[in-house]
Amino acid sequence: MVPTHWGIDGKPDAYGSPAFALWFGPIAVAFMMVLTWALPRLSPKQFEVDRSEKTYGMLMFMIALLMAVLHVVILKATAGAKFPMDRAMMVVLGLFCTFFGNQMGRVRRNFYMGVRTPWTLASERVWDLTHRHAASLWFFGGLVVAALALIGIPFGITFTLFMLIMLWPVFDSYLLYRRYEGK
Repeated sequence: MVPTHWGIDGKPDAYGSPAFALWFGPIAVAFMMVLTWALPRLSPKQFEVDRSEKTYGMLMFMIALLMAVLHVVILKATAGAKFPMDRAMMVVLGLFCTFFGNQMGRVRRNFYMGVRTPWTLASERVWDLTHRHAASLWFFGGLVVAALALIGIPFGITFTLFMLIMLWPVFDSYLLYRRYEGK
């Protein structure tokens, strides 16, 4: 049995077979590739992904890359490498957030990527503003999370900050909708 999940304290809390640890990551990446191909073909006409096809491809590639990097980190840990898993995960997630934020301002309204709330889907203006705000927040917030994890700030703090950064655009979309759509 090898570790397959780590708790908030950075210690393994679930174990599985070496075969599961070895194959789960590649299967998840292959699934992302299938989704990348399938989702644009399933989209309703007014929310077509091809309005931001390059950005869609880049974001889906970055999600697959995140899965691949996390897979390598997990394989290293299961092979006995000694490093703080909680810090490694927060550095990876912070950098992912930064790279994702770099693309967010280019995402056009669709059902599959971006901040998809009732308020962003109902208004092109709210969608655009929400994504511009999210782009800056995720870019700089991701850098902060990665830096804090690197210098050893506890996981609970960096994870809480990461979740606030990732979820703030949902609340922001509601505020923008109320402001610009007056409802």
